[in-house]
Amino acid sequence: MDGVGITQDAILVGEDFTYRFELSNTQAGTFWGLVPSNRSRCASELSHIHEFRARGHFSDAGEYWNRAMAGLNMSVPRGQMEVIKIDGGSAIAPVTALEIGILYRGERVDVVTSPTDAGSMLITLDAELVTMQNSALTQSRTFQRISPLDIRPSHKNPEEQIPGTTFDLSTARSLQQQTLPPTASQTLLIYTHIKMLAHYDHVSMGYMNRTNRIPQPPALISLPKEEWDEHQLMPEIVGNGGWVDIIVNNLDKDAGHPFHLVQALFYPSQPWTRLSPPHQPRLPSSSWLPNIQSVRPPSEAALMYPEPNLVDPPLKDTVHISRRGYVILRIRADNPGLWFFHCHILWHAGTGMAM
Repeated sequence: MDGVGITQDAILVGEDFTYRFELSNTQAGTFWGLVPSNRSRCASELSHIHEFRARGHFSDAGEYWNRAMAGLNMSVPRGQMEVIKIDGGSAIAPVTALEIGILYRGERVDVVTSPTDAGSMLITLDAELVTMQNSALTQSRTFQRISPLDIRPSHKNPEEQIPGTTFDLSTARSLQQQTLPPTASQTLLIYTHIKMLAHYDHVSMGYMNRTNRIPQPPALISLPKEEWDEHQLMPEIVGNGGWVDIIVNNLDKDAGHPFHLVQALFYPSQPWTRLSPPHQPRLPSSSWLPNIQSVRPPSEAALMYPEPNLVDPPLKDTVHISRRGYVILRIRADNPGLWFFHCHILWHAGTGMAM
């Protein structure tokens, strides 16, 4: 039910819609409801548990207290984490590390933590979206987790980091090998950008291939394609069962975008780009171009356009595309229908960055 304007109509003001789900005994955790349409709202089951305990009710079901745009690196001091799954159950070759990241909006990981004598967790913000200096904000913070039943002094400094490994999530490998063909049978080329135009009063609007998505009533699934309006970008995949490459270029110079393919999985066959560390020169613009060897010097082309992983790429449903970066997503087109592809920053999707 994640496709307002595509598979269902929006719930209008004053109306209601009842969702009924049956959860198996193997499903547990916090379940998140979101609305990736214009005027988006989202609500997490446990987002305001502190307010509920204090007041006995929720005054706001939004994401006010938990909003975050920066990616996160996480570690448990004097402990270690084993990453076993990503993005809602996709098994990867297990990796044990002291730190994992960068975890961007919409991405998920399943980890197994080992016992540790320190009740704290260190979280490091990715500096990509922290463009302004804030003297009150440090990049790394340690949060104490103290149980009332186990309060004891520690002679160790929780800020001290144990030398060890950092697991870059972009290097994850699938637990099972899935050999992909060298080339896909079809390629879709997408450019995404946020613009502020005069005829929209300089309000930020999201675009994909110069199309600003606005949901069209009734839902597209109930309309012939010739009746879709100019706000609907819907590339057509020819045939059934073939491999399709979706190449997404992020033209924005200020921020990355985490893109999510609803109810479907993809292989990021081309390693998705990360930014240079702060102490190194910024990498040049890395939009995907055909015949790149003839456009850039060989050394630069090898850096910006590495060889794709066609042997054991992980299965994902969300991937972050760095500013001025790109990603190649490969899908098996064996399930015909309409599939929603959108930025997982909800206000970006709500202003049209979707297709």
